[in-house]
Amino acid sequence: MNQQAPYDQPASKRERLLMERIQNLLTLINSSPDAALLMDTSGTMLAVNKALAAQFGVSATELPGSNIYHRLPPELAASRRQQIEQALVSGQTVSFQDQHDGRFFAHDLHPVRNRKGVLDRLAVFSRDITAAKRMEHLLEARLQLSETATALSMEDLLADVLDHAEALTGSHIGFFHFVEPDQETISLQVWSRSTMARGCRLTSQKRHYPIEQAGVWIDCLHTRRPIIHNDYASLPHRMGLPPNHAEVRRELLVPIIRGEKVVAVFGVGNKKKKYDQEDIDTITSLGDLTWDIVLRKGKEQALQQSEERFRRVFDLSPVGMAMVGLDFYFLKVNDSFSELIGYSESELRTMTFADITHPEERVRDTYQVRRLARGEIDRYEVEKRYRHKNGATIWARVTVSLIHDNNHEPLFFLPIIKDITKRKHAEAALRRNEERYRMQIELAMDGILLSSPQWTITAANRSLCLMLGMEEKDILGRHIRDLPFTPESLQICPFRLDLLKQGEIVNSDRVLIRADNTLVPVEMRTGRLPDGSYQSIVRDITERKQYEHQLADALREKEVLLREVHHRVKNNLAAIISLMDLQRRNLEDAHGQVILTELSNRIRTMSLIHEKLYRADSLASIDFQDYTQALMSHLRTTFGSPDIICRVEAHGVTIPLDLASPCGLIVNELVTNALKYAFPEGKPHPGNTDCQILVRLLRNDVNYTLTVADNGIGWPTGFDWTKPQTLGMILVRMLGQHQLRGQYLVDQNNGTSITLTFSDRKKGVSVHE
Repeated sequence: MNQQAPYDQPASKRERLLMERIQNLLTLINSSPDAALLMDTSGTMLAVNKALAAQFGVSATELPGSNIYHRLPPELAASRRQQIEQALVSGQTVSFQDQHDGRFFAHDLHPVRNRKGVLDRLAVFSRDITAAKRMEHLLEARLQLSETATALSMEDLLADVLDHAEALTGSHIGFFHFVEPDQETISLQVWSRSTMARGCRLTSQKRHYPIEQAGVWIDCLHTRRPIIHNDYASLPHRMGLPPNHAEVRRELLVPIIRGEKVVAVFGVGNKKKKYDQEDIDTITSLGDLTWDIVLRKGKEQALQQSEERFRRVFDLSPVGMAMVGLDFYFLKVNDSFSELIGYSESELRTMTFADITHPEERVRDTYQVRRLARGEIDRYEVEKRYRHKNGATIWARVTVSLIHDNNHEPLFFLPIIKDITKRKHAEAALRRNEERYRMQIELAMDGILLSSPQWTITAANRSLCLMLGMEEKDILGRHIRDLPFTPESLQICPFRLDLLKQGEIVNSDRVLIRADNTLVPVEMRTGRLPDGSYQSIVRDITERKQYEHQLADALREKEVLLREVHHRVKNNLAAIISLMDLQRRNLEDAHGQVILTELSNRIRTMSLIHEKLYRADSLASIDFQDYTQALMSHLRTTFGSPDIICRVEAHGVTIPLDLASPCGLIVNELVTNALKYAFPEGKPHPGNTDCQILVRLLRNDVNYTLTVADNGIGWPTGFDWTKPQTLGMILVRMLGQHQLRGQYLVDQNNGTSITLTFSDRKKGVSVHE
């Protein structure tokens, strides 16, 4: 200690030795980092070492004689008085710990007795164990954070870290900010619970905060080292705090660095005393641990999310999935696989994959699985057959992988099974259809060839090969235009590739040159298939051409015969007309002459038809315009009526022979009647200037309409034409209503107009229907 006894008298040798020992002891005690104190039972300090004086911040000479309880805060003085009184009462050494001003101390109280055995003093030794306590608390915090990290969310974990940081450093505010790899953005901000409780109303867990808007704390990110601001208010470059921010008096900021990047900034503030290196070490150690936990937690969350996604995919997958052990027994299957195979999961767990595999597939599957287990392949895909529980065969496409753990040890096989039964059945049906189609092509009597979209021949059936006298191999690969057609036939019927590309079907007649140089007339029909290729059907029409020539010859002979028949009929009718004219001229009876004239005109009407047919290009029908004009010209001459205008309107209308004859007779009778009676004294119906007779024949898709009209004086009053007495009107009615099966319409306004509507009887339609 620092008390020295006065030595007024010369010391004896023994005393000198004692003084040397005491001096050595005092030197030893003063050099100790632990505080030492000798005090009486009332608390008066008798002697102290330098370490104790340093704790109180005074010199060692000021403390002796003063009371220790008066030097301590009241609460701390009361606590230590209690421990001292315990030592005095028990007479035993008492050890205890307490803290003051943010530091921790360990105390040992040793009672001291005088020579009489009376306990009148205490020797007190105190050690500053703040560093050890911080390390202990830090280790406890690390252990607690490591144990609870898995169960906590990221924000709760960081809040716990900040609580521990504040407790370890004596701080009252804290924050933890994540920094993006671009070093320009904070991705997450978490404030401590005490910061929020002390009136900071900033939004916690704020995301995506631009660093350029941050305050002075960002200096640690730029310098990449811890920074202490023990007098925050005096910082010249501070930007000021945002609204609702907690008051900051001092702060400690530590960057957390991984590789070349600052990944986070860890900060605490408002410690009562100044921050020091111990605080930096504490926050740095805690920050490094925190980031390791964050990374591990991120990996755990990613793994958990991955496992959860796998479970959801496994359970909800529309395709079958299973986990198969290394012993080939099923461990787990999803509902899709159970539905596919017909077995429940509990049933499949007692089975191996071979138990439900088609016997013909087992050897191949076992070989592939063993290769997968040996690491020779990463996975394999195969189309295989399963045996359904009901005995049916199920086709599936299976992809099998081997799943490993983190140490690359195999865990289980993962087959993914897709039902392709319908596809397999469709493929089988397609093969059958293709075979049927191929057989139909091969058995066809016509030649058939297929060509690509570029017109290269890809297939030719046997009939086409026989038609050409060539082997199929000599035909395949040619362009369709390179088939042995005669140049003349190609000029007459070129390949219309433009029409075929548009999807039209092209028919053409051509001539092929066989390998023996014989010519084969063919009919070729080509069309585009849905896949863009082309199909041509080539038919040998040699016999048809021969028949056509024979028919053409027969038709020419028939036409000559018919013309001869018409010519002879015309001549015979002309002879009859001549005989009747001779008889009429020799007949003195005027009435008889009229009758013979009318009869001669009727025969001439029929004769004129045969004359027109004889001279016409077609023997099936006559031009009604030409025929009627010739007929009316003859009638005008016969009756000497040059002043009567006769018009015919039947341009472009042709009429067959079976209709032409009755129509001609009807026109003959009606025009004759008009020439004889419609215009007495050569005058028309009042109001008209010219005498006119009109014959009109119109035709539509169904009916003919024949009109004979004049603008004469009309029929006599009371005349009923439906009850005719003359032969002419009887013929008109009989021919129109009975032979032609038509209907008459009579109009006597401005003369007489008779209209007959009838149909072409070859079409089987009647106007009466």
